[in-house]
Amino acid sequence: MKQKSNLQKNKQPKNQKKETVKVKETTVEPKQAPVKEPETIKQEPPEITEAKTTLDVGETKTVTVAGREYKIKLLSVSNRAQFVVNGEVTKDLIINGVDTLKDQAEIQLLQILYNAVEIKITAPPEKEEIDISSLKGKGTQQIATGIFQTVEKTTAGHVEITRTAEGEIVMQLQSFVTQPGAGLYVYLVDENIGDRYEVAKLTTITGGQTYNLPGDVDVGKYKKVAIYSKSEEKVYGEAIIS
Repeated sequence: MKQKSNLQKNKQPKNQKKETVKVKETTVEPKQAPVKEPETIKQEPPEITEAKTTLDVGETKTVTVAGREYKIKLLSVSNRAQFVVNGEVTKDLIINGVDTLKDQAEIQLLQILYNAVEIKITAPPEKEEIDISSLKGKGTQQIATGIFQTVEKTTAGHVEITRTAEGEIVMQLQSFVTQPGAGLYVYLVDENIGDRYEVAKLTTITGGQTYNLPGDVDVGKYKKVAIYSKSEEKVYGEAIIS
């Protein structure tokens, strides 16, 4: 009996040690997209279209407006002042008086000091691109052109006169500007305002505009296009045409 008991003891399974495997948890953080810095937009400084300066008698200064240089010398000053600008002699100007230069820039006398003056230079107006293809037919001919100059009041711009294939005469004012006034008209003028042909009442004191003339008008007999005030009986400005 003792032997059987020993056999049973031998058949009993041995206790096995359980192994616990620990899994290390890894936390994966989501990748963040790189933050883009806001783009800096560089703004071009506005173009300087006018400038003020002071001049003593005989002094010369160079002023730059709209990328153009103007060499200005004060010739004389009393109750008026006269200048040389890039070799061009201006009119005698009173205070607030304006003269238009050949390139359509303007010089204005702001105030008279003791043997000195303060002036302002204004850049010429930008040329307007006017599409006149609808006006110009095949065989259109240019009759005359000219540049407006100030006479009594500040006036500037260009005039072009053409004849269409249909025989119509077209007058165009481009980059045009003058001062407000009563009864302003456009005229073709010979030597003086007394010998004139009335084109039309001025449409506007600024900007491009077009006037149609009869085909039998002899433009060649006239030497100027004038802006004339019937109310004031003054020529504001005129353009010599050729």
